[in-house]
Amino acid sequence: MSKAKKHKEKVELELENIQFQKILKISLLMGIIIVSGFIGYYIWYYNVSQEEDHIGFGILNHREEAEDYITVAYVDQPIDFYVTVENELSREFTFKVRVYRGPAHTQLSSDGSQNAIHLFSTDKETLRPREDWESDELTITFPENGSNQVLIVELWEYSEGDRDFYDILWLRINIIS
Repeated sequence: MSKAKKHKEKVELELENIQFQKILKISLLMGIIIVSGFIGYYIWYYNVSQEEDHIGFGILNHREEAEDYITVAYVDQPIDFYVTVENELSREFTFKVRVYRGPAHTQLSSDGSQNAIHLFSTDKETLRPREDWESDELTITFPENGSNQVLIVELWEYSEGDRDFYDILWLRINIIS
């Protein structure tokens, strides 16, 4: 083999090596960009795009809708309703719902209700993250006339033997004979 031919093969081999290195660098760069994109999407999706953790808590009317609540009822007339709880936390949520009725002067606050009569509680329930719960149909009556009486629903969290007040909802109802 001649020296010129060996030199030509050596030059071609070096050119192929340079082309391979360029392809390798481009491939590595593309891989880094793709992996960085996935990491960025993960950070955005789980930290920025997700709503803040919370518990959804609501009262539904007798048709299981969050509208057209009863505002006037008769003495001893059954008032039917439902309660919903939605776990939007990143952990399990164990709770009970407590139902009260009270006169117009019942004090309602973020600590619960005062001067109200406890009627019943639901069974203890546990929801996994992103799970919803709806009660069976619940019914209460008011035994006396009065304007601005109140149906109260409290949400209590249970964890490791403790129970803590979590939230309160209420409906004002005028009771007539």
